[in-house]
Amino acid sequence: MFQGGYSTLAAAIGNAFDTLARHPDAQHALRAAPQLRATGVDELVRYDGPVQGTTRLAAADVTFGDITVRRGDAVTVLFQAANRDPDHFEHPDELLLDRSPNRHLSYGWGTHACLGTTVAQRVLLATRRRPRRAPARPAGGRIRTAPAHRHHAGLRRPVRHPPALTPAFRAIGSTR
Repeated sequence: MFQGGYSTLAAAIGNAFDTLARHPDAQHALRAAPQLRATGVDELVRYDGPVQGTTRLAAADVTFGDITVRRGDAVTVLFQAANRDPDHFEHPDELLLDRSPNRHLSYGWGTHACLGTTVAQRVLLATRRRPRRAPARPAGGRIRTAPAHRHHAGLRRPVRHPPALTPAFRAIGSTR
């Protein structure tokens, strides 16, 4: 449980920062309207959640169109595809920080719901409280290179993100 919670939480934080770097208007909105933080964090996880999908075994025979899945067959469920379902979400490809209700599947659902949902939401909320004085845009006003993402069927997370510091930033202990 520790490893699962750690890796998905780290991925959620990385994905949220990447999304906000690419949507400076959303970053500004979160700073200007603190009431958006709770729904905004939920939307960031829906928009680019760390868990892309999972595999389960079918509990019973079921037919979808002309495809039959037999009891015991492995079935891959893609949460991120469901999170962009236009039949369920109005403007599914847009980042809407005030989206409500937001019944996404990024934390699973029902008996397969993530036990760490509350912890993840609180940590993500805490990361949105701190950077109030940080620049709304990377140095130069845009991201020059895309972050490198870990390629894995079930988990999406940045492994490297191009740093961008404004001239006003100084490292602790720096004399420059």
